[in-house]
Amino acid sequence: MITAANDSATWGREEVYELVWSQPMTKLVPIFGICDRAIAKNCHKLQIPFPGRGYWARKANGYSDPQKPLPKLHERPKFEWRRRQAPEPQPTPPPQPPTVEEVEDQREIEQINDLLASGALVPKSPGKAKRHPLLTATRKAFYGGRGSAMTAPPRHALSPLNVNVTKSSQRRALDIVGTVIAILEQQGVKVRTDERRNWATIFRQDVFFKITERRRKLQRPPAKPGDKSDLFRSNFDLEPTGELTFHILSGYEFTLHRWSDRANRKIEQGVPEIVAGILRTGVRLRREAENKRLEHERQQRRIEELRLLKNEIEAEEKRVAQLEKRADSWRRATLIRDYAQAVLNYHAQRGSDIAPESEVGRWMTWALQQADRVDPLAESPTSIIDRKVELQELPPWWR
Repeated sequence: MITAANDSATWGREEVYELVWSQPMTKLVPIFGICDRAIAKNCHKLQIPFPGRGYWARKANGYSDPQKPLPKLHERPKFEWRRRQAPEPQPTPPPQPPTVEEVEDQREIEQINDLLASGALVPKSPGKAKRHPLLTATRKAFYGGRGSAMTAPPRHALSPLNVNVTKSSQRRALDIVGTVIAILEQQGVKVRTDERRNWATIFRQDVFFKITERRRKLQRPPAKPGDKSDLFRSNFDLEPTGELTFHILSGYEFTLHRWSDRANRKIEQGVPEIVAGILRTGVRLRREAENKRLEHERQQRRIEELRLLKNEIEAEEKRVAQLEKRADSWRRATLIRDYAQAVLNYHAQRGSDIAPESEVGRWMTWALQQADRVDPLAESPTSIIDRKVELQELPPWWR
C-alpha cells in the first residue's frame, strides 16, 4: 500500500496527474509524504505520465512542451495509493522546574560572571605574584637543571609547577601561571602542586591545570648512506613555536577547556577569563561529585532493598519446599495405609486369620506404624531405624 500525507481518502489517478503537471515533484514531497523518486516510481506503476527532465526549466524560460494525456488504466493495480491521516500532535510536556541544587549552582556561576564583568579578577599586587613560593621553586628547578628543551623540572624541596615549555618561554609561562595563582588566592582558593600536576581546590573539588607550548614538526634530512647512528632516530624534529596554551584538566588528564595564543591576542589578556573558567569548573565538578554521591547512595539503597528481597524470597521458597515435602509425606502415608487396608481385605476375603495376634495382624500394626512415621500430621512412633546413628561407632571396615 502506497501512503501519502493528507486525509484518509484515496488519491485518484486524475488528481495525481493534475498535481504532477502543476508543479515539480520535489514540491510534492510534503503532500505525498514520500521522496520525488518514489512519486515517479508509483506514477509508472499507475500509468500516469509526468514531465520529463528539463520541463520546468524550459517552461520558466517561456517554452511550453505539450502535456501528455492520461491514458486509460486497462489493468487494475495491485496496490492503492492512499492518503495518510495526519498524526495527532503530541502534547509538549511542561518544563521541569529547576532543583534547589541547580538554582544554587546558577547563583554561584552568576557571581563568578559578575566578578569577571566588574574587573575583580585581576591581581592586586603583580610584583608579589611573581615572587610566589611555587614560582620561586619552579625557577630554581629550571635553572638548576640541565635545561633540556621540553622536560619536566627535577624534584625540589617544594614541588615546582608543572610547566611544560622550553627555556625561551619559561619566564612568560611562569608569569601567566603566577598571575592565575595570585588571583585564585585572592578569592580564597588554595593552589597546590606535586611532581606531576597542579591543581586548585574549589568547593572541595580539585581542578587541575597546566600550561604547554606548541611544537612544530620539521622533516629531518635523510641519513647518509652507511650511517647507522640514525637507524632509530625519528624522521621529525620538534621545533618550539613560543605559542602557549593554558589547559583546565579533568582528573584523568583530559582537557576540559583551553586558552591558546592567537595572532591578535595573547593568553595574558585572557587571564581573568581563565580564572573564571577555573572557578566555573569547580562548580561543575562539585555538582558532578554530588550527583555521583547521590547515585551511589541510590544504588546502595537499591542493593539493600534487593538483599532484603532475596532473603524474603529464599525464606518463602524454603516454606514452599517444606510444604511440598510435608504434602508428599502425607500422600505417602495415605498410600501406605490404603495398601495395608487392601492387604487386610485380601486376607479377610481368603479366610485368613487377621486377629491382632496373627501374622497378618502384626504386619498390619507394623505397616500402620510406618505410615505414622511418614505422616506429618501423626505422632511418630519409635523405630529401630532411629538407632542408625550408633553405627558410626563401628570401625570403617565394618560399615
